[in-house]
Formats: sequence, C-alpha cells, structure tokens
Amino acid sequence: MRLTKPRHVSSLIVSVPVFVFLVVPTLIVLPVAFTGSRYITFPPGQLSTDAVAGFFRDQAWMAALSASLQAAGVAVAIAVAIGGRQRWRCTGVGFPGRRR
Repeated sequence: MRLTKPRHVSSLIVSVPVFVFLVVPTLIVLPVAFTGSRYITFPPGQLSTDAVAGFFRDQAWMAALSASLQAAGVAVAIAVAIGGRQRWRCTGVGFPGRRR
C-alpha cells in the first residue's frame, strides 16, 4: 500500500489502533484459556486443555455457543445482502446477467 494520499495516512492512523484494540485482548485470552490452574493466572504457569474440554462438555455453554453462531450467521447474511445491494447502487453498475 502506497501512502501517497492524505486519506491513506489518516486511514492508517485510525485503523492501526483499532486493530491493536481488537487483537491484543485475544492474545491475552488464548493463553489464559489453556492454563493448568483452577484460577485465572497470566502468564499461565502450566498448560492444560481441561478448561477448553470442560467448555465443550457443558450443555449450557454449547447452547450459548449455538445461539451466538446462529445470531452471527443471520447478521452476516443481512449485512452481505444490504452491503451488496448498496455496492451496486453506489457504483452505478447493474446486476450480473442484466441486459443493458
């Protein structure tokens, strides 16, 4: 990406902190999920998959995960439908297969 235009620089200035804000917590949560301790410790002293295995064995967590994935799927479908339609409206390009 060439940073020749001012909008590229401003876009980079805004997007890098947002990316860091979203990624850094994930980099902390993942090692904590694999700690061998019964309590949350960071950095983990020993590694274990007991907490992750317990998550997948618990029916309440699986029901919550299923509901979250279903809601995410519906949100993605709606966003793609609206975004796709707006893309064609903003660019003035007709739908594929449409006669001109």
